Amino acid sequence: MAGRPHLRAAGPVTRRPGGLAGFALNLDDGRVQVVAEGQRENCHRLLEWLRSADTPGRVDGVTEIWGTPRGGYDGFAIR
Repeated sequence: MAGRPHLRAAGPVTRRPGGLAGFALNLDDGRVQVVAEGQRENCHRLLEWLRSADTPGRVDGVTEIWGTPRGGYDGFAIR
């Protein structure tokens, strides 16, 4: 996700993804990396929200990459 980096922008992501595990991380280049695992429907809801006007801060674009869940996440956190 490209936009303005700060934890306040990533923070609400931790409250948003119902039924998902993973993390949000502010990258040095200004993007926010969001890794989410869970039911496909819940992942699609998170993507819809990230692309909506309801997200915190400014979102310039969302790139999605689907893969095999790795597990190991306890809830959803800001890193």
